[in-house]
Amino acid sequence: MGRLILILCFINVILISEGTISFRSRHGPLRHISPTKGAKHPKSHTITQKLDHFNPSDNRTWSMRYFSNDQFFKGSGPIFVFIGGEWEINSTELMGGHLFEIASQHSSILFRK
Repeated sequence: MGRLILILCFINVILISEGTISFRSRHGPLRHISPTKGAKHPKSHTITQKLDHFNPSDNRTWSMRYFSNDQFFKGSGPIFVFIGGEWEINSTELMGGHLFEIASQHSSILFRK
């Protein structure tokens, strides 16, 4: 019985890693989040990042864009950072959805990277 469970677990790992079984799309954001009525538009920021952190002689940089929404922040609430994938980020993700609701309940500031 133990061998059967081990074999089934191994098959599941292979199927999930190959994309045959998936809980979400492997490409792009999870879903579109509609802005909540009365939500403040997030501010857009950039920070200069090193392009290659593993090569000390490579001095190339790029501008990483991120958004912030301090609509509910009162100076002492938690900071929520929403880290995206390798696709273009969208500011509307800080204007609605589950994370936005939690931020409103806990006087949080939101960041989207």
